[in-house]
Amino acid sequence: MRMITHGKTGAAVIAATLALGMSAASGQDPAKVDPTIYKCTLENERVRLCETIFKPGAKIAMHSHPDRVIYVVTGGVLTVTGEDGKTKDFTYQPGQSFFFTTSSHSAVNNSKTEVKLVM
Repeated sequence: MRMITHGKTGAAVIAATLALGMSAASGQDPAKVDPTIYKCTLENERVRLCETIFKPGAKIAMHSHPDRVIYVVTGGVLTVTGEDGKTKDFTYQPGQSFFFTTSSHSAVNNSKTEVKLVM
């Protein structure tokens, strides 16, 4: 999984990515794996926009994503485990935006705070 940080340009990056017509992953759909965490508010043949809310201690099983942009609404630490079993902690700060390439992983919120993302 490759990540490119774009600082506080979240809205512009999200708009640009949506304009490219990103589609849902071909693997396990996170909105189906755990609809209590992933809520997709816009979805058509060209774009998909999901609100992701990890309450403290929340976990999601293995799922897949296509290339995506993430905008951080409220921050914290998510521990992500890839298909290879390797884990990595991602520390998110409000206002940050990221680009991640296609990946499959599970995740857990190890923060004492809720982590809210838009992707």
